[in-house]
Amino acid sequence: MSRPPRIRSSRLVTIGAVAATAGLLLAGCTPASGEPEPSESAAAPSPSAEAPSSSPAPSASASEAPEPDGTPVAFGCDEVLTLDEMYAYNPNFGRQDDWTPAAGSAQAEVVAEQGISCQWVNLTSGITIEVGVSQLSDGEIVDRHEALQASSTAVPTFGAEGYFTVVDGVGEAQVFSGPYRVVATSTAFVEPGEAEQIVRSAVDGLPAA
Repeated sequence: MSRPPRIRSSRLVTIGAVAATAGLLLAGCTPASGEPEPSESAAAPSPSAEAPSSSPAPSASASEAPEPDGTPVAFGCDEVLTLDEMYAYNPNFGRQDDWTPAAGSAQAEVVAEQGISCQWVNLTSGITIEVGVSQLSDGEIVDRHEALQASSTAVPTFGAEGYFTVVDGVGEAQVFSGPYRVVATSTAFVEPGEAEQIVRSAVDGLPAA
């Protein structure tokens, strides 16, 4: 065999190897085909429209205030206890004309029943006596009786259907005569006997219903 062909064959092998290597290098530098390009982030969904706040339903027109219990009395403090009657009880007491019962008190309840409440004050000690009178229906009288029977002591010496109790240091005498409710209150009334004269005088002065 002649030498030249072998040299030519060797060169061909070398050239082929170089070409193959170059092809591999080019293939490694080329990005993979079909790879998706990074897309922009999806737009945030627009906030849903807030549901319209429901406007308050129109309220029904306010109903008229209920009628107060009781019937307006047709007399004043002078008829409840006269000056002579109070003088006989204690000459040191004088009537207060600017008296307003404390909210939630028994006297305030009498006023709410369209009655009257009168106050006398001891000019020396400052002790007060309050006497209130209201005029109630038969049903209302029964309701007051039932409430007092559960919370107070019956006192027959008052000269009418009467009750007595002490609430927060204040003696409270209540008497019913016909349609009238008489309430006498004072820190001076520690027991029923100390309220008896005032209660009897107030009941005696009640007009005919």
